[in-house]
Amino acid sequence: MSGIDYSKWDKMDFSDSECDSSDDDRDNDFPAVTRLDEPSSVTYSQNGISVKPQVAVEIPSRQDGAEKNSSKSPPEQSTTMPIPIQSSKTKSGIDIITKNGGRFIDPVTSKDVVYWSQDRNEVVVSILFDHKSIESRNIRLDVRGALNYGDRHSAVGEDKGNLKISVVEAGGGNKDTLPLEIFEGRLAYSIHYAEGEDDLDWEIMTTSEGSKLIRVTLLKSVPMQGLTIWWNRPFLHFPMIDVVSDIEGRGPSLGDTIGSGSDNKKSQHEEWKKTWDEAHDSFRDKVKNRVKEVIHLPEEDS
Repeated sequence: MSGIDYSKWDKMDFSDSECDSSDDDRDNDFPAVTRLDEPSSVTYSQNGISVKPQVAVEIPSRQDGAEKNSSKSPPEQSTTMPIPIQSSKTKSGIDIITKNGGRFIDPVTSKDVVYWSQDRNEVVVSILFDHKSIESRNIRLDVRGALNYGDRHSAVGEDKGNLKISVVEAGGGNKDTLPLEIFEGRLAYSIHYAEGEDDLDWEIMTTSEGSKLIRVTLLKSVPMQGLTIWWNRPFLHFPMIDVVSDIEGRGPSLGDTIGSGSDNKKSQHEEWKKTWDEAHDSFRDKVKNRVKEVIHLPEEDS
């Protein structure tokens, strides 16, 4: 063992080049990170990077996000989710929840503002309620008359059913002072459940000012597949809208002469109805006057 020379290890260099570099060099090796404390939009341009926070719209209410729920029992907690807007050209919160619909102060039950919107396939009803007296977990939704998913294209009959939103218990307050019914109304049109569901989809939305809305999604049923029905109201005690002039994209074109006032809306509706009736009468006459063709079948051998 005495013949081993360890002196060769003294000539080896084990230094780290990163340790020998200056602090300034190390700082240049690491990226600069900007922390975003809230939802923001980041823009890259020739002038550099700009960060702009999104603005939450405010929905006016008596006091003025969502808890998703697909059963009769409500969610356990509320999550504030204001509707973001990107620019001044973006629609406001009111425009979103009343698109192709409207707003209505319900004199029957809630005495509060009810908003509703629609597209080709569904209607969303947004109902304000007193969240300081009513806990979300005590809200129940009951619907009668909704069709199963498989029957969504066979909506017939006069009775469309009804919707009721109620409070099942006081939840610690004075039970006598709490409203037992938040909303109730008879449906103006047929609705159906989602595929594989046996109840309506609804949620609790918290506005940017802390008020709460019950948002119920009503899926439209139609008499036959391929047909689109624009609702003039979701419930029979609601005022009706004009399904021609009040629906986005169904009014006169930009090249048409557009007047103002209810008289103009009425004339537009009457003109549209006249065109429809003429086309319908023409179709019925064509079917009525169709010449029957006799088809001779070959005789079977006896």
